[in-house]
Amino acid sequence: MQRIDGPLRQNWRADGVRGLQRGLSLGIVREVSFNAVRIGLLEPVLDSIHALAVRAGWAEEGALPGASERMAAGLTCGALGGCCVNPIECISGDRTRDHSARCP
Repeated sequence: MQRIDGPLRQNWRADGVRGLQRGLSLGIVREVSFNAVRIGLLEPVLDSIHALAVRAGWAEEGALPGASERMAAGLTCGALGGCCVNPIECISGDRTRDHSARCP
C-alpha cells in the first residue's frame, strides 16, 4: 500500500501549489450542486410522497409525514442529486488526472 506522502510529494514537485488545488473548483461546484438538489427538493418531494400516502390510505390527511415517508423522500432526493452531479464527477476525474474515474 502506498503512503499518502508519496503522491503528495510527486504532485508538489510536478506542479507546486497549483497541483494541490487541481480539481478543487470542480469539487466545490459538485458539492454545491449536489446539496442544492438534495436539500432544495426535499420539501416538495416529501409533500408529494405524503400526498400519495394519504391517497393510498397509508397516512391520515392532517398528520405529519412519518419516518418511512421521510426516508423515501431522502433516498429520492439523494438519488436525484447523485444523477445531477455525475457529469461533474466525470469532468473532475478527468481534470485531476484520475483516469479510473473516466466516464464511458
